Amino acid sequence: MARATHEEGDGKFTVRVDTETGRVSKVTIAQSTGYKLLDDAAISALRRWRLKPHTREAFNVPLSFHMSGHVEDELRAARKHATYAPAPTVPFSVWFYGLHSAGRYEMKIDPATGRVTDVKVLHNSRVLPFDQSCERTFRQWRFAPHSVTTVAVWLSF
Repeated sequence: MARATHEEGDGKFTVRVDTETGRVSKVTIAQSTGYKLLDDAAISALRRWRLKPHTREAFNVPLSFHMSGHVEDELRAARKHATYAPAPTVPFSVWFYGLHSAGRYEMKIDPATGRVTDVKVLHNSRVLPFDQSCERTFRQWRFAPHSVTTVAVWLSF
């Protein structure tokens, strides 16, 4: 789900261990990733860790959640000029059925105002609710005036 909404972040988590058993007894957030979904995933994974008994009582774990690849790089580049760039939401039906695909979208921007004037689907994702969500969301994006006139991005889910 975090990948679908393009959430990224760095966090730090404190892990407390029952020294008798080596089992993790508690995980707390020392520094949030900025996203509840990522923080919850980190806590869930860290709770499953096991250590050798009688070794450590507590330690910090830095975690980094970052996407890589052409799709994420292009989205990151588009957001560099944006002053407001919410991520499209994956419709429940898409998430529920575990569908995966990608689409390419182009935004036309009024250079004077930085407002998106048109959104075009260059390559549809073959999932109409996702393409519609992308179009609605991209119409909300705002850019710094006189920075860009056209932006195209791939989005995957």
